[in-house]
Amino acid sequence: MEGHFEASAPADLYLLGWVDKESQTTTGLRVPGGLGFMLEQDFDAPVTGLNAFPEEDRPGQVNAVFQFYHLMVAIGMTLIGLSLLAGFFWYRGTLFRQRWLLWTRPLRRKRHRRPPATGKYGPGRRRRYLTLVRRAE
Repeated sequence: MEGHFEASAPADLYLLGWVDKESQTTTGLRVPGGLGFMLEQDFDAPVTGLNAFPEEDRPGQVNAVFQFYHLMVAIGMTLIGLSLLAGFFWYRGTLFRQRWLLWTRPLRRKRHRRPPATGKYGPGRRRRYLTLVRRAE
C-alpha cells in the first residue's frame, strides 16, 4: 500500500505522493523510515517490498491502491477529528449552537421511522409493522 518496491530495505511512510510502477519509485511527502517504525518500532527496520513477491501476486494498479488507501485514511482521520471536536463542544456546552457542524448529519445511517400509535395508524397496524421489522432483522 505504500509503494515500497525493494525486497528488504527500510521503508518510508508517505503522507501524500504518487507511485510510478515502471520506474518503481514513489515520490511525495514522506517520513523517512516511518513504515518500519510502525511495524517494528525501529526506523531502520527492513520492510518486505513488492519485488519480494512473484509478478503475478503483485497488484496491477499499485498507484490506485496507494491513492485509495490514503483517501481511506484521510476520511477516517477527518471523522475522528470531527468527533473529537463535537465532544469538545459538548463538554463546553456549546455543541447545539454550532450550526455549521450540522452538515455532517447526512453521513449518518438512516433509521426506520415508526408509524404513530394513533389515528389511521392504530395499534393493530403498528403491531403488524413491528412484526415485519422483526422478521426483516
